[in-house]
Amino acid sequence: MSVADILRDGISAHGRGDKHAALALFAQAASAEPGNADAAYLHGFVLSELGRDGEAREPLERAVALVPGNAAYRGALALCLKGLGRIGDARAEFERALALAPNDIGLAFNAANTLDGDAAVAAYTRVLTLDPAHGGARLNRANADAGLGRWREAFDDYAQLPGDPRALIGLAGAALHLDRAQMAHDAAQAALRFGDDPNAWFNLAVALGMLGRTNEALAAFDKAGDDLKIAPAKATALNRAHRYDEALTALDGVAPDFEIWMALGNAQAGRGFYTAAADAFAQAVTLRPNDTNAATNRANALLYRGEADQACTLLAKLPSSSSALYALSYADATTPEALLEAHREWAARFPAVASPAVANARPRIGYVSADFCAHSCAHVLRAVLPHHDPGNFEIHAFSNVAAEDAVTAELKGQFDHWHDIAGLDDDAAADLVRRARIDLLIDLSGHTAGHRLGVFARKPAPLQVTWLGYPATTGLAQIDFRVVDRISDPAPAMTEAPVFVDGGFLAYAAPANAPEPSRIGTGPVFGSFNNLAKLSQATIALWSKLLRAMPDAKLLLKARSFEEAATRDAILAKFGDVASRVELHGWLGKHLDLYRKIDVALDPLPYNGTITTFEALWMGVPVVTLPGRTHASRVGASILRHAGFDEWIAADEAAFIDTAMRLARTSPSREQIRARFATSSLMDGKRIARAIEKLTDGL
Repeated sequence: MSVADILRDGISAHGRGDKHAALALFAQAASAEPGNADAAYLHGFVLSELGRDGEAREPLERAVALVPGNAAYRGALALCLKGLGRIGDARAEFERALALAPNDIGLAFNAANTLDGDAAVAAYTRVLTLDPAHGGARLNRANADAGLGRWREAFDDYAQLPGDPRALIGLAGAALHLDRAQMAHDAAQAALRFGDDPNAWFNLAVALGMLGRTNEALAAFDKAGDDLKIAPAKATALNRAHRYDEALTALDGVAPDFEIWMALGNAQAGRGFYTAAADAFAQAVTLRPNDTNAATNRANALLYRGEADQACTLLAKLPSSSSALYALSYADATTPEALLEAHREWAARFPAVASPAVANARPRIGYVSADFCAHSCAHVLRAVLPHHDPGNFEIHAFSNVAAEDAVTAELKGQFDHWHDIAGLDDDAAADLVRRARIDLLIDLSGHTAGHRLGVFARKPAPLQVTWLGYPATTGLAQIDFRVVDRISDPAPAMTEAPVFVDGGFLAYAAPANAPEPSRIGTGPVFGSFNNLAKLSQATIALWSKLLRAMPDAKLLLKARSFEEAATRDAILAKFGDVASRVELHGWLGKHLDLYRKIDVALDPLPYNGTITTFEALWMGVPVVTLPGRTHASRVGASILRHAGFDEWIAADEAAFIDTAMRLARTSPSREQIRARFATSSLMDGKRIARAIEKLTDGL
């Protein structure tokens, strides 16, 4: 039998799938005729196929030496070298092969498989140029882009392979990184229809956590195995649901790495333990010095433990962010001009867009917020939402709430339509607003946590407004108006056009079953129940002066952060010689009862209280404020002016101290304070509802 016949029989055996019979025949042919390049090539090729690359190398190198211009020979040798772990040599051999056969799709694909990073993306792109339907190249290009953190490019490729479970798992992962939780959920579920896969379960669990379906997420995590990445992801889901103690339990005993430190920091911050949170985030920064999220979270933790100036210094070193903008309102030295410029700089990233043409016979008003839950904003919304005119306006909510609660359920009853956007990215959420044909879209978050200003930047509604949730301009030219009053903003520094509401830009719904406004204990006792971030250096210095001027007085402070011993010690140290007369309270179930133990509430500066001031007045406690130049530092003056207590607005520090001391000595009637407040414009939410509705007149 000739060598040609032996080769023909070997090729036939290979075609039948009998690789071992084929190998024996090719080996026989190569031995009988060592100078036959095809015999050497086929012998080496099948050896490589069977995983015997060490034996395959010699016959393949011989074939290449016999016929250097054969691209198939060189391609097979390249695959063999790759199998031996000699990636550099494999790449070089693939380059030689491709120079001989530049349009060989299989060769180009195999060559791409030896590359990584940008080179891999370019190589797979070349294959797809030759064959746009090449699924393997598209999947591998998506994986390469994902490895580079180019999630949108990866998402687009994965989305073109709906029947491939590997692509569906990749699509879910990319969607998670793009904050498209619902898409990630659907893709992971589709992948699981092909069979159980730990990565699919993991992606599904993360998506469910982002969608606020925490119990389902935890069940999915249980099916994802025991990979180390599960602990921080599981803790993140619990953190989103405000189940911080459970998050800490999930992380207990896990060796800390970057993701663990981040999850620990978020859990501690959620508990109000900002010293522990700052320490955890500092560890994360040490591991990844260039990670913006870690550095931002560390700065935020410092802000909320009362270190606004230090937080602003750290945030100023990072790319412009909402966190940096928000922190500025807490810093003593911030001016309205600096606030405006910083917000304009942030907003410059968004291109100008045209307004859609919408004009419903019954105008549609949409409210966008992450705070349709147990949040201070709810007190104001309760006072306003019930007063919209249902016959002439249709009211929509676009909720970005991560964990719904009883307040969410209550607020849902105030809207004609409720849209959940927590699982949608900005493009998808903006498209939802357009499809709902909203005439007037209202931002209630500004640059606070969970905001959706990216949606507003896409201008999905012809009129856009910001109100309530943030003490400064958004900076966005795409937002047309900002709702304020002439006390809060006598010299507006904002990119939006001001809408001045007569009677004040705020309203208050009195809490049900509040205690009667009476005094318990003995005075004089000053107090403040504002969050710790508002206890600026200027605030502590002023209140310390007050205590020195009134040696028999005490100061009672309440904040959740005072549950943490390290934070309590740090704050008391700032009060110096008067620290022994400062009483700190952590979390209390009967919050309003504590107002009965103080004689005068002190408004912090430069960031005033809002709901705490309303609560003090409802409990009959006088409030003293010292207004500044920014909106944040003038909210107290706005509330007191419109509640009818102008005499408690101080002109300077001396007047602040004198007013506080006088009120502590004279003990004004608590019943009369509540009665005056109850009949003020601030208890009339209808006027704000009408002011908002009136903005649609120009449509």
